[in-house]
Amino acid sequence: MTTALQAVIFDLDGVLIDSEICYITKLAQWVEADFHKTVPMECLLPIVGSSGPAHWLAVRPFLPSEWGREDYLKAYRAFLAQNPIHYDQLPFPDVLPTLRTLKELGLRLALATSSPRDKVDQILVECGFTGFFEVILTRDDVENCKPDPEIYRKTLAGLSLPPQACLVVEDSAIGIAAAKAAGIPVAARREERYYVDQSQADHLLDRIGDLPQLLQSL
Repeated sequence: MTTALQAVIFDLDGVLIDSEICYITKLAQWVEADFHKTVPMECLLPIVGSSGPAHWLAVRPFLPSEWGREDYLKAYRAFLAQNPIHYDQLPFPDVLPTLRTLKELGLRLALATSSPRDKVDQILVECGFTGFFEVILTRDDVENCKPDPEIYRKTLAGLSLPPQACLVVEDSAIGIAAAKAAGIPVAARREERYYVDQSQADHLLDRIGDLPQLLQSL
């Protein structure tokens, strides 16, 4: 490597796996199936890059007025049990070759995601991502989720590296804001199927497979 960069910190959903659009679609399908209501896309977009409570808030106006979050969780989990997400079908096609290339280049890899630990562990196994990341932090490891920078500051501490020695790969405005607040440069995987503000990213990637070329140019 000719760059001083030592580590790449990845978000998970929308970066390594094409799950953001899947989560939006599943949630809308559930409301349609159980309540015969259509959730507009503008109500679903706050889900992108966010933690679990945002999902509940996005669909709350379309659920029975007397329902609380526990009612929502019970009903939606029952729907997912019957209509599961197949995570092994969601990795972007160039992700595994890119991870291997980055390791061959001598870069250290970390994962910082707003998903819960149990789901992350499941995804890592099903998608063949185990063994690539020396630091893995989830929303269960922090008090404040993105856009708070806590998860990225803890990832830096776990790597024992300063911000300028790392690059974060994100997709959402929330994730980009969290990384920038931690002082880490950000490359965003470009998303054009729905609007997401990526204007604060330092670099844009058309595909994750373009990452090694970007790193060589830094």
